[in-house]
Amino acid sequence: MISLVTLDIVKQAIKEQGLPLNDYKLSYYTLNKIEPVSYQIGEMEHVHIYIYKSYEDRIRGRMEFEVIQSKTDMNVPFIYEAGNALIFYVPFKKELQLDKKMQAATAHLLSSKE
Repeated sequence: MISLVTLDIVKQAIKEQGLPLNDYKLSYYTLNKIEPVSYQIGEMEHVHIYIYKSYEDRIRGRMEFEVIQSKTDMNVPFIYEAGNALIFYVPFKKELQLDKKMQAATAHLLSSKE
């Protein structure tokens, strides 16, 4: 199992894929009592990063999101999980395929040991 990751580790993995992380004030769902740190990475593409204290807390956050998703009509984000991190990428233009870069960043997190 992957070690616990920090926000800085997740941000570094994303930046290594050439994606900018521009601070952005955007509210997103509170999941398992955690507010995400949100960034704009494209014209209107956003990344929301949740860092939990444990793998189990991250699972609970994901389950809460699935309940919210089932009750609302939403632009479904790409969801990535690495240890205690839950990462949402909300695309604006899917043809940009930024999800591939986010997937590579998550793969890097899963393959590295802290």
